[in-house]
Amino acid sequence: ENNFSKLSDEDLKRHTYIFKERIANGEGLDSILPEAFAVVKETARRFSENETNIKLATAVDRFYGDKHAFIDLGVDYNQYKDNIATYSSTLVNFEPAFAMGGEKWQVKAALRTFVNADSITTFKAYPIIHATYNLVGDFMIPYVGLDGGLDRNNYDELRLINPFMQNNPLLAVTNTKYDVYGGVRGQFSSNSSFNLKASQKLVENLPLFINDYSQIIPNRFVVVYDTAEITTLTAEFSYQQRDKLNIFGRGDYFIYSTKHEAKAWHTPSFRASLGAIYDLQDKLVLKTDIYYISNQFAKSFNSLDGEALGYGVYAKELKGLIDINIGAEYKYNKKLSGWISLQNLASIKYERWNYYPTQGFLGMLGFTYSFWSR
Repeated sequence: ENNFSKLSDEDLKRHTYIFKERIANGEGLDSILPEAFAVVKETARRFSENETNIKLATAVDRFYGDKHAFIDLGVDYNQYKDNIATYSSTLVNFEPAFAMGGEKWQVKAALRTFVNADSITTFKAYPIIHATYNLVGDFMIPYVGLDGGLDRNNYDELRLINPFMQNNPLLAVTNTKYDVYGGVRGQFSSNSSFNLKASQKLVENLPLFINDYSQIIPNRFVVVYDTAEITTLTAEFSYQQRDKLNIFGRGDYFIYSTKHEAKAWHTPSFRASLGAIYDLQDKLVLKTDIYYISNQFAKSFNSLDGEALGYGVYAKELKGLIDINIGAEYKYNKKLSGWISLQNLASIKYERWNYYPTQGFLGMLGFTYSFWSR
């Protein structure tokens, strides 16, 4: 590593091509790995970055008889800076709206507007509407709506989605041009509820993650953006018995139709979750959850990885996963509590991200202490 610390930035970058040439000449990957890791470590040491994100929001509302008028105003400033460049933008949201209703119906309408001050300044406007009708009291309430808007993708939020992302990602604003939805929600009883929903939306700059195959070891991800039509079917329910027991579940089915990429990489077509929380006399809280994610596909250029999609691209299938977790928290008093969390109880090995298998069963324990509780 000391030898690499003496290289210039250009010489350090040149090692990518040196490693590729050595592999092309028949040298084994095992002999190159120590040097490759040393280059990556030195690059990371030299690379400095920071991100500043400031959000301000305010709202004004007023009632006019049975009508409710309100205005939302928000400002979202973001600056991402590294030793290569500085990227900054400001997103301003102004949304006047009103809501009105009768004995069985309610309607909310708004005009959601954005000014996006980037390298160029653009203006977008989206009509928003949401309508409900109490068909059978609170037991069955059909609803329809139209939604849309801009959502910022900053480095911190993308990293939370995929912690193995490369530094200096391309940052773009996702534009949901329209989201048309409809469904029915209601109650089975006074302590149980349900929601069934279907939606169709058109999204520009949908972030997707693919392995960085420009590197010798493609175990980092770059962000690519695509336009996609997304159909979503959702079902969810909940059951609550006073403040003691809470059971909840949800399932989502997705159909992606992408414009440029062959598939919506690393996005499952189905995911489901089931969970429960039980509070025993406000002392012992027991938690459990089970979630399932269907098969996904990673973009590959290796013909051995899977289905050929054309232009030298192959779809590598990542198997679906089932994860079972349980936990408990004991509240000694209002200030002090201890907890334990057991994750992936079945110790199922899977890859949420290509080249990153899970580590199997994980157990954690700890305690919390509040200095302000009375």
